[in-house]
Amino acid sequence: METIRKLNLKGHLLTAISYLIPIVCGAGFLVAIGSAMGGESPADLTGNFSIWDALATMGGTALGLLPVVISTGISYSIAEKVGIAPGFIVGLTANVIEAGFIGGLLGGFIAGYITILIVRFLKVPEWAKGLMPTLVIPFLSALVSGLIMVYIIGTPISAFTTWLTGVLNSLNSSSILVFGIVVGLLSAVDYGGPINKTVFAFVLTLQAEGINEPITALQLVNTATPIGFGLAHLFGKAINKQIYTQTEVETLKSTVPMGVVNVVEGVIPLAMNDIIRSVIASAVGGAAGGAVSMTLGADSTVPFGGVLMLPTMSRPMAGVLALLANIVVTALVLVVIKKKLSPEDLEAQKEIEEEDIDLNDIQIS
Repeated sequence: METIRKLNLKGHLLTAISYLIPIVCGAGFLVAIGSAMGGESPADLTGNFSIWDALATMGGTALGLLPVVISTGISYSIAEKVGIAPGFIVGLTANVIEAGFIGGLLGGFIAGYITILIVRFLKVPEWAKGLMPTLVIPFLSALVSGLIMVYIIGTPISAFTTWLTGVLNSLNSSSILVFGIVVGLLSAVDYGGPINKTVFAFVLTLQAEGINEPITALQLVNTATPIGFGLAHLFGKAINKQIYTQTEVETLKSTVPMGVVNVVEGVIPLAMNDIIRSVIASAVGGAAGGAVSMTLGADSTVPFGGVLMLPTMSRPMAGVLALLANIVVTALVLVVIKKKLSPEDLEAQKEIEEEDIDLNDIQIS
């Protein structure tokens, strides 16, 4: 366990995903716009083609290189600049042998750590040291990791990817419902934290194989949760039950807009003030939203963007209904389980806030 911790597998994966998301978002919107306007992907851009063909082809080509991007990102995170070339080559190799996103992911770790081993243990004559970062290390690391991909891990990974894709595509409605509940619940419970990121890595793997529904469910949950916290305030006012302090109400003014564009972390200050009830409400709402999203088949090609994801779906109403279900259920559960703040609670909170040091009042003599 200590060895695994030192390897920092999760940290390198999350770093690579942070590089990946802008590429996936940009490419996804290109595909969505081009396809919506009748463009074909891939199209022959050397003959007669429309601008929509160009957009769809640009985006589709970029999405087809996700194994290369994740492999390069992981290898770079591990070995820095000298890891880029071997990571890129092993990612291309994973693409060629149809090992897919999982192949690129594992290939990135292999290339990165092999590069580290070469840097640490390969000794060369003084005259050859200048060639190490540009020739020796990239060549040896790409050679070894590429051959490992082709001859050892590529075939079983390709078979596993094909099997997993087939299983998910063959799920019946009840299985899809359960899958949606699990994805939605796990996505909601830690507000963009490690559980959410782990689920994201898994569903991103599925999106790379053409299965968009799970990652859409996750991102809709991220979008809906902060908005649900905001709606809970309105529900509470409607039934004369104040569940937030004035400071929390002010926080909502930024939390809700952040949620609209898929930034779930804005809800953390609110959740921390009543963590158990907040997590329960978020989990129940996320489960409801995930179930609706997966069951109705919300399928955004873009794994980020909040409500901007809706136009990229073939069934945008499915996304709308999933958001509404998640938002309303989260809000209702919050209103029911959070206790009503008494005047004494509000006064105590006000006194605490007044005791906070105001830097503007500090005078230096």
